This record gives sequence, C-alpha cells and structure tokens, in this order.
Amino acid sequence: MLEPWLNRVLIRCRKELGPEHEQLKREIDDFVRQESNHYRMHAIYNETCEKAGYAFPEDMQKACEEDY
Repeated sequence: MLEPWLNRVLIRCRKELGPEHEQLKREIDDFVRQESNHYRMHAIYNETCEKAGYAFPEDMQKACEEDY
C-alpha cells in the first residue's frame, strides 16, 4: 500500500522543517492522520474481500510493496 510509505516520507521531511514552517507541519500532520485512516480502511476492505473468497495475488502484492 502506498499510504505507509508516503507517511514515512512526509514524517522524515517534516523533521527537516524549521520553525518558520509551522503551518506546513500542521498540514503534514493532518495529511498523515488522514492517510493512516485511509490505510486502515483499505486493510478492512481487503480483509473483507479475502473472507469473501477474493484475494490479491501474492506476487502482485509483493511487487507493489517492493516498489515503495
């Protein structure tokens, strides 16, 4: 999933920002919270699909994870 990777990148970038960027830091915090929630919703959806007999092919899932 893209969200955890994106959140890690933004958190690393946020640490580099100085005190003159407080508004941007707050926006990054908001974005990371939103994407964390989005990721949790994806996980619930994927779990529901798997329980219903649908599965994301393992090789495709691994390829996506390796890309990020």
